[in-house]
Amino acid sequence: MARGFLPDTGPLLHLRQPTADDPAVIRVETGVRQGDAVSVYSDPMISKLVVHGRARREALRFLRNSLEQYQIVGPNTNIEFLTTVIEHPVFKAGEKYEADLFPASKPAAPHIIAQAALAIVLDPHSPWASLGGWRPNYRRTETITLYDGEDRPVTVEITPQSSDTFNIKISAKDGTTTEYDQAQASIDKDGALLASLGDQRFHTNIITQGDKLHVFDETGKRTLVMATPKYLSSLSNEAAGSVKTPMPCKISQVMVVPGQTVKMGTPLVVLEAMKMEHVIKSPQDGVIDRILFAAGDLAGENKLLVTFKAEETA
Repeated sequence: MARGFLPDTGPLLHLRQPTADDPAVIRVETGVRQGDAVSVYSDPMISKLVVHGRARREALRFLRNSLEQYQIVGPNTNIEFLTTVIEHPVFKAGEKYEADLFPASKPAAPHIIAQAALAIVLDPHSPWASLGGWRPNYRRTETITLYDGEDRPVTVEITPQSSDTFNIKISAKDGTTTEYDQAQASIDKDGALLASLGDQRFHTNIITQGDKLHVFDETGKRTLVMATPKYLSSLSNEAAGSVKTPMPCKISQVMVVPGQTVKMGTPLVVLEAMKMEHVIKSPQDGVIDRILFAAGDLAGENKLLVTFKAEETA
């Protein structure tokens, strides 16, 4: 799960929750609506799902179906983790905890990658929207890089054949490739993607949030990240040798002072967010240069907390 189970904040840009005809079987308890903002002062539980079945197997089936109905864009959630856990044989059998209940995420299926790329191409506000302006005898191939997890870049080459038909080639990090010829795609009146990939047909909600693409299909949610444009890559080292806030928070305690030598893992700052405390530890050995907030201060997300002195070179 992203961010190591840290609670998250931000606006609920898109929200759909499970529905049920019989509340005695499936019940959703929530106090939020689409458009609400989950703040640092909020309870981290924004929705509670309760299911009942005549036996464990039936209850798990209801639970799986209900989790697949959730569509949340904004704060990160644990829905994907819960879906993974309830599919595990050990959990299904009601046995004790096993370490492999926390497996690494599997690569996204090629049809998920293809649909995400098509959504980018068909979005009139994306940098690749010019592909939608297809002209006869013009076959420009555009390359889009998506990240399916931090260490899984996927390259997608799209060549338009008409205004709604594309040839797609997907190249994964492990060298495998998948091709879809004459893939057809359009956006319906509700903003969902309609796509034909080979003999498969899809009707998928894809929500864009900055550089993220949240893909909701019959298996649940998958989040992909568009690669940072090259002209911005030079900015990535701006905060090297520093620590930033992972979320909007209140500074509860500062545990170091400028000039102090610390080792990797040394507690630096204690943050308070969403009724929980979080200890921020040093990512490196080094000497503290600056501390930009004091105890009691409020800080936004991704704000510099601590900087380290640059290493001296001979």
